[in-house]
Amino acid sequence: MSIEALKKEIISSAEKEKERIISEAKAEAQKILEEANERALRIIERKRAQIESELRNKKEVAVAVKRLEGKRMVYEQIMKLLDEVREKSLERIKNIKNSDEYIDIISKYIVEGLKDLNLVEAKVLYSSSDADFFKENSKKISEKVSKLFGKKVKLVFEDSGENFLGGVIVSDVDEKVFYVSTFDGRLNSLFEERLDEILNILRGGVE
Repeated sequence: MSIEALKKEIISSAEKEKERIISEAKAEAQKILEEANERALRIIERKRAQIESELRNKKEVAVAVKRLEGKRMVYEQIMKLLDEVREKSLERIKNIKNSDEYIDIISKYIVEGLKDLNLVEAKVLYSSSDADFFKENSKKISEKVSKLFGKKVKLVFEDSGENFLGGVIVSDVDEKVFYVSTFDGRLNSLFEERLDEILNILRGGVE
């Protein structure tokens, strides 16, 4: 059943209930009219207030249902858009990994890790899917990292044994502390932030 149909059904039901209650109230009032006209008027007034309250509540339900349906449709559209953005992001990642730009990105990530962990000697763990890339470019990356870092650094590149989209995990040589800078992590963080914003909107946090 559509929201509009549900709304009409609720309102129609409320109107029928109104008519029934009014009819009963009039019959009851007529019956006691001779004994206490004032009391009859109070009864009618009480019934009228009851009817108005019931109608108001049912209308509020109809409005609430319609509003929830609208929010659900908005949510579905936004999630669809996020899925499309994610797919485009994955395609962009594939293109990046097939270009010289990937060397620059990896070098930047490593520098971030070295600074965060306060290291000049570190292990760089990469995705198994990037094994050929690092075997071919590890020297270039080390030189670029030293240049960006401002001092000579010693890097040991190792296959993490895991498959992730790209990026690296930087650690000390004993692998006691880690700085994770993978494409997977960055994408997930981005989409989680957007999802939090969406949920906040649906909760009514943002008008």
